[in-house]
Amino acid sequence: MRDRGWAIFVTTIYFLSLGFIIYFFRVDQIKFSLNEFGLVVLFISLLLLLSFGTTVGSGAGTHSSITLPIIIPALYLLGPFWGGFVSAIGTIQPNQIKKGFPVYIFFLNRALIFNSVIISSIWLRFLTDFEFEWINIWIIAAIGFTYSIVNNIFLWIGLWVDGKLSSGNNFFLFALERTRTVFISTLVAVIFIIVYQSHALPGILILFALVFLFRDVLQARFKHINSFFQVIESFARVIDTKDPYTRGHSERVAQYVEDIGRRAGLSPIRVPRIVQAAKLHDVGKLGIPEAILLKPGRLTAQEYDQIKTHPVRGEKLLEDIEMLDDLMAIIRHHHERYDGKGYPDGRKGEDIPFEARILSLADAFDCMTTDRIYRKAMNKEEVLEELERCSGTQFDPHLTRILIDMLQNDFYDENFGW
Repeated sequence: MRDRGWAIFVTTIYFLSLGFIIYFFRVDQIKFSLNEFGLVVLFISLLLLLSFGTTVGSGAGTHSSITLPIIIPALYLLGPFWGGFVSAIGTIQPNQIKKGFPVYIFFLNRALIFNSVIISSIWLRFLTDFEFEWINIWIIAAIGFTYSIVNNIFLWIGLWVDGKLSSGNNFFLFALERTRTVFISTLVAVIFIIVYQSHALPGILILFALVFLFRDVLQARFKHINSFFQVIESFARVIDTKDPYTRGHSERVAQYVEDIGRRAGLSPIRVPRIVQAAKLHDVGKLGIPEAILLKPGRLTAQEYDQIKTHPVRGEKLLEDIEMLDDLMAIIRHHHERYDGKGYPDGRKGEDIPFEARILSLADAFDCMTTDRIYRKAMNKEEVLEELERCSGTQFDPHLTRILIDMLQNDFYDENFGW
């Protein structure tokens, strides 16, 4: 069902783009003047400079906020078709032209942006009939907000039919958190249009200088963030190498918390953070002797007490890293139980942070479905029985029901997607 929904979504986006292109050919709005040709080249160049200079370590939402100040003037000055064309071509990212990147996804991304720009142009047609005289901030704001809303509608539907969001996810919250920079982008777009209209060729040179400056500042920021992410990945690998039986554990748990979190309505801003917490959740085990971690038999009470210190050890190890401040509670409380019998603080029910409850479930799920030194992995039926048994005691019953539904609907195969 999910594959069928995704195929319908992709086909619909393709045909919508094709329909727009045919329409503009029929109404003869494809032609443009030499001056407009110069604008097309200018905007594509500016967008590509941003796309190829700032995508390292950035996500889709960040990339959109960077390119929006160029997309808005492109639509405002060139009209719907060429504005859409410029935006679709200029927003190509480096990873999308690498070998192995799915061709249909490449064209789907282009079509989504093209369609978003065309639909956004409805505002411009109603308000100005595409006759550019002088800057109108209200029109530009309408373009920016409409483009962001339409683009997020397409994205939300795509994630939903692909099974990465549940119907319970709040679209308005999803869109709000991805459009917080629209106001700033609109102001930058206004500056671009004023500079172009007032200064012509010198203005173009100023635009290029601004873009280079903007790109370099953002690129430095993204390199800093990317280095931070690489540190997290390195921590995860070091943690996993402590125990050959849990190799890949952190990565699998990170995937599970993302899958469960999205279906539980976790904010799109918080999803990447809980993924990072999942990769670091066992970092405290670096302070636990390997003789205990790798012991094939039953642990003594004293040894188990040492194991139970790893959430606090992990918190202490990471507490001085400012960028991880909001992850500390997740890492500390990921072994709390819903009935209050967990550790380290014995928190109960809703007193346990929501993300920590998600991580606790995902962590246990991976333990159930992988071979350990003391037992073999459970099969699907055994996992379902264990989840039902522990719902409301060890695990949050609402989150447990989400995972059970995912398993019953074959979201993961018998190898649980790995």
